[in-house]
Amino acid sequence: MHCRQTDNATLYALPKIIEFYKNRGFKFETLDKYEGDYIFPFK
Repeated sequence: MHCRQTDNATLYALPKIIEFYKNRGFKFETLDKYEGDYIFPFK
């Protein structure tokens, strides 16, 4: 997950979301330059 610095709501929430899932045993890995982007369409 990532967010723009100008998106204050996401910038505030993202660390809390990551902490929530880490506390439940999920692991997060850093993406590298070879990972493709996935864009979620919004309606």
